[in-house]
Amino acid sequence: MIIKKKSLILCILIISYILTISFFWPYIQLPFTNNSSIGYLSLNSINPLNDTLRFLVFLFPPLLAYLFFLIFFEKKNIEIRSFLNFKIDKNEQDFLNFKDVYWLIILLISYIFFDFLRQDFPNVNYLDSLHDGDYLATFKNLEEYGGFWSSAFTVHGGENIFIVLITDYFLEFSITNFKYILLVVVLLLKFFSIFLAFQLSQLSSSKKSSKIIFFTLLSLFLISLSSFTELNYINIRDLFVLIFFIFLINFYLKKTYLLDSLIISFSAVFGFVFHYDTGVYMHFILFIVLIHLFFTKNIKIFFVLLAAVILNWVILINFFGLSEFKIMFEHFFQIVKNVDYIHGIEYPRPFFSIGDGNDGSRATKTLLFILITGLLTLNFFFSDKKNFTQNEKILLLIFYTYSIISFKNALGRSDGPHIMLSSDWIVILLFLYVFHLFFEEMISKIKINLAKLKNILGFILVILVIYIIDFKKIVNYKNNFVLNKINNDNTFISKDRSEIINLISLEIKDQRCVQNFTGDLSLPYLLGKPNCTIFISPWLASGTNYERKFIDALKQQKVKYIIYNSPIFEVDNIKTSDRLELVNSFIKKNYREILNKDDYVVMSLVK
Repeated sequence: MIIKKKSLILCILIISYILTISFFWPYIQLPFTNNSSIGYLSLNSINPLNDTLRFLVFLFPPLLAYLFFLIFFEKKNIEIRSFLNFKIDKNEQDFLNFKDVYWLIILLISYIFFDFLRQDFPNVNYLDSLHDGDYLATFKNLEEYGGFWSSAFTVHGGENIFIVLITDYFLEFSITNFKYILLVVVLLLKFFSIFLAFQLSQLSSSKKSSKIIFFTLLSLFLISLSSFTELNYINIRDLFVLIFFIFLINFYLKKTYLLDSLIISFSAVFGFVFHYDTGVYMHFILFIVLIHLFFTKNIKIFFVLLAAVILNWVILINFFGLSEFKIMFEHFFQIVKNVDYIHGIEYPRPFFSIGDGNDGSRATKTLLFILITGLLTLNFFFSDKKNFTQNEKILLLIFYTYSIISFKNALGRSDGPHIMLSSDWIVILLFLYVFHLFFEEMISKIKINLAKLKNILGFILVILVIYIIDFKKIVNYKNNFVLNKINNDNTFISKDRSEIINLISLEIKDQRCVQNFTGDLSLPYLLGKPNCTIFISPWLASGTNYERKFIDALKQQKVKYIIYNSPIFEVDNIKTSDRLELVNSFIKKNYREILNKDDYVVMSLVK
């Protein structure tokens, strides 16, 4: 009774605290220091680290208070020794084996495959000039200049580079074919999601029947978190993250240390090359794992994993070359230093921003989910019940740690899509906890033999597979594939835009390249020209040092034509000419306007 009363008091205190912090949210801020990069935050004299500080103040005091409550009031003691013994703490018969669910896996794979086959080919009426244009501009530069990062400065890393190279290798590059490859990547995400569900189903001491049901439900849930048609929680940047955690679970639960070390280190290293942010987060998790191995005195496994990480970096450097490697890191540090100044948007004020149309509801809900997930993680970690083994509890802590650090993306650019993309592991953990808290015990009471259970689940999946099959599209898939493969890029361009492109083409036809100075990244590709410099997203050359590099590149390449303005898109409605003041001043002094029509402006070098 006393404990319940204290629990109620703690609950009231936590609720009062988060409401208080939400009220004072705008006043929690750091002094603004201008690093000469221009974006929404810098124009409003807002420190990009404000939201990170607010997030930490919102989250950690309640978690620490609950931790204090568990230790000193509920007398939950943790056996430190058990966590300093890195050893297999689960019997083989307690694992969910592949043979237990292989028919269910086959049906789930069939489901995602038929879902893939029923998708319409990329919508020929839509071209995202920013996000699609990032790929298109990258391709043109790679095609013209060769190399990797030496040809194109991309905001995320190698993702844009590898996707377009894969497209060109297998299908020959076009807008339709590149969009088709993106669909294939989503198919891979769904495929790996099934095996992540299989691995996560191992994390409990439940009966095999409960694990089979959990695996089926979690698989369907994870599959739903990625989408062929729209942005969703799990997306292309998570490709290597899925592989990383599939084998990290294996690393902690089984004895295949060498293979797991090679794969998780490869996922982290190549994941960094593929997408900077998720790569950094995976390396942080690797660092935690290495520390755990060191303090548990598993020196042999420690050096195996460390050697695997070093080996993969050596292979990476040798594959791309040292010069490309150096340029990649130059780009990376430029992004780390400036991206929040360039792309940053303030995180909506919890509770008080609900209903104002600026993603306030999603922002508040996500913060609460992160806090609730943290409280549940601590609860399971200190629980006397045998829900999870010690290694499984460590994995839960690792998952939650990843979910916190990966949320940094949402604290940088805090719009709805980025908040959603940064909360994928939060919703996965919540699903896991809700199942174990509310459904596992209920399911365990149902007396049913495994064969009958698998037949019932299999029957349900068969119905889902049949429902999703589009026989007409399957029969015509080959013909549609051929037709779409040769689809002309012009089908993505409106009549008015086509006229402008023709006018610009006439002006610049004597040059092999054109430099884009707008947010309309697809325009050089549509003109059939590469950018003259690596700055395909020109505003990324933010800050005095990189602006001077941009100017030097314009001089060295003797760039004749610059697309100075386009009405299609500008990031946060801030023109590149306002972001890059030094470069803009150079252009104004050395170039003259030769075309101005419908807000498209092209400038030519003054001889």
